[in-house]
Amino acid sequence: MADKDFAVQQVIVPTSPPKPMTTTYLVVLEPESGKALSYFVATRFDEHQAYGKFVGFYCNAPESDIINDTVGVLERAPKEDYIEAWFPWGQIKKVRSLVYRHRSIGK
Repeated sequence: MADKDFAVQQVIVPTSPPKPMTTTYLVVLEPESGKALSYFVATRFDEHQAYGKFVGFYCNAPESDIINDTVGVLERAPKEDYIEAWFPWGQIKKVRSLVYRHRSIGK
C-alpha cells in the first residue's frame, strides 16, 4: 500500500465569534472641592465647542482597574446606569481611549 498523501488534524471551532471591542473612553473629571476624582466610562463621545457629550456610566473602580479590565467593567455595568452626560471642557481633566493598546518594545 502506498504512503498517504494527506493528514488529518483536529480543528477547534469557537462556539461563538469573538465580540469586537466597543470604542470606549475613560473620562476623568476634575474633583469637586474635598472630593476624589470622578470616572465616567463612555461608549460614545461627541465633541462640541463648549462641552463634550458622552454616553456611558459613572464608575467607582480605581483608574488602573478600569484601564486593565475594560471589557469586565463594561459587562458588569447594568444597562440602567447608562446616561447621556454633557461635561464642559473645564470640568474634564482628561479623556483616554481604552481600545488602543500600545505594544511594549521589550515584549
